[in-house]
Amino acid sequence: MRKFYLENEYGQRWNLNQPETGLLVEPDGLGYEMDAGYSMIGDGFLRTYMKAKQSQVTGTLVFGTRSPYKAFRAFADWVNRAGRLRLIYAPLSAEYYRDVDAVKLDKSEMEKGVLQCEVQFKCRSLFYMDRTNRFVVDRVEGEFRFDFRWPVRFNDYGTRGINFNNAGHVPAPFELELYGYVEYPKVTVKLGDVEQASIRFDTILQIGEKLEYSSLDGASYCYRIDAEGRRENFISHLDIMQTNFFKLPVGESTVEFTSDTGATNKTIMTIYQFYRTV
Repeated sequence: MRKFYLENEYGQRWNLNQPETGLLVEPDGLGYEMDAGYSMIGDGFLRTYMKAKQSQVTGTLVFGTRSPYKAFRAFADWVNRAGRLRLIYAPLSAEYYRDVDAVKLDKSEMEKGVLQCEVQFKCRSLFYMDRTNRFVVDRVEGEFRFDFRWPVRFNDYGTRGINFNNAGHVPAPFELELYGYVEYPKVTVKLGDVEQASIRFDTILQIGEKLEYSSLDGASYCYRIDAEGRRENFISHLDIMQTNFFKLPVGESTVEFTSDTGATNKTIMTIYQFYRTV
């Protein structure tokens, strides 16, 4: 049986599966819709664009306790006090998350001992799982240590590459932490032997220093952090002729870490997969 929850920024959940707290029935909007344009060419149609439309999840909350109005008020108070909301959808055993805003909560009159209220959530993200793909490679006493649970390959210790299969429906954003000592580190994404995108950081990182990078939508950044923890916005140092904030393509690709000193030092990469529907 599918289940629904709301979660606030503190990880606290509101159960939407029982009348005592609000039973969500007749949910709608769990799929997706694309906005597309076409031009007629002869007897066929040429697609000119296709982009995702903002989704919304709607339904009816049924409050059926001994005091439905009190249960409704408790839910309304909890939602309006939350600074951030995630809708959790569990169609089977796995849980999928979606960042949402609660934009509508109607209040009806009580009938037959229950209170039925229409609810509407505007979606601010696609579905994602709360588990992320986090890969760590470290150098210990001149050698590389890595977790064999994820695929990695070495090439004469000058290149390290992660082979990753993005099973999501859209390109996958990622976060990076690159630690010194390293000179002018570079990250390259390849499909087979063909380079798809790359970024080179024009800096030398000393021991104790690091770079932090993110290509997440709405949260892209690049910082250089010195040994004392002082953070410098590094975006102005990136090559403006390159696409500096990119994502991993759908399907299999390879991410290579190199530098002017050979392979990079300790590297942490976190990859996020998103789904239009689950």
